[in-house]
Amino acid sequence: MKLFALLLLAFNPAFGAWIEGLDPDEIKDAEYCTKRLFNLTYKQINSIPNSRSDLYKGVSLDKKMFHNTIEDMYGDYFSMKGSILISATIRHDGHALIKDSVVSNMTFTGDVSRIDFTGSCLVNVRFPKETSWRTKRKIKKQALYYKHLEYKHEWEPRD
Repeated sequence: MKLFALLLLAFNPAFGAWIEGLDPDEIKDAEYCTKRLFNLTYKQINSIPNSRSDLYKGVSLDKKMFHNTIEDMYGDYFSMKGSILISATIRHDGHALIKDSVVSNMTFTGDVSRIDFTGSCLVNVRFPKETSWRTKRKIKKQALYYKHLEYKHEWEPRD
């Protein structure tokens, strides 16, 4: 995985990620996950280009970096295996595979019961208030690590 990230860094360092909207504690949480899964620091991932445009190209979304975006992922299925998702909102209603990924400072709306988070590191993630206790339990069991999971409406302010 580290080789993949280094290739992205070498590919085009001029189009860095420049992740926005994170306070120092959120950066520390995100870095914990990126180090644990990919052995990368926050500074290194902040140099990886944002792959947000790939969402509309029909290409694989695996092993990509997505940040600072609000996306509607409506449809039957999408997969983001081995990816990094930071500081974004995903509106979703179908099946999804977000496996072995970093999910930090994210908001999910829609039916999250059909998202597979197996092996992912989840920090500062907001899910819909209507999420059932069974789905909450499933998410926690699937995650490799989780911290600060919230269940609120998208428009409710964070604590």
